Amino acid sequence: MPGRHGQWKVVAAQIGVSHEALYRELARRRAVDQRGVAPL
Repeated sequence: MPGRHGQWKVVAAQIGVSHEALYRELARRRAVDQRGVAPL
């Protein structure tokens, strides 16, 4: 995923979500992966 902050906004815009929502979803999936549970 993008390393620079501004690139998150570009990716989020391309898929039609806010950059906050994109970041939250990625964080949620990382947390699930670390617990050893398969993401939905």
